[in-house]
Amino acid sequence: MNDVELSKLRRKDDYYQNSAPDWVRTIWDRKESFEWFLKNNRRALIQNQAIIRVGRDYFIHSGRFDTVARQLIGCEASA
Repeated sequence: MNDVELSKLRRKDDYYQNSAPDWVRTIWDRKESFEWFLKNNRRALIQNQAIIRVGRDYFIHSGRFDTVARQLIGCEASA
């Protein structure tokens, strides 16, 4: 994990329920929908360090996920 602030990592459920911006729960109104997005876009999310694998689990990087997810769903142009 290069230059990842561990304090910014959140478990997927915790991020979805407590830390995610409101738009996340609007786009993915069910936790299962959010999980599907993560699984379907895992490669891009990992490459951009929006999700990080720690052991067997994936954690959301709360500082990067918002920007990367917006790009993947087409809400912002790629830099």
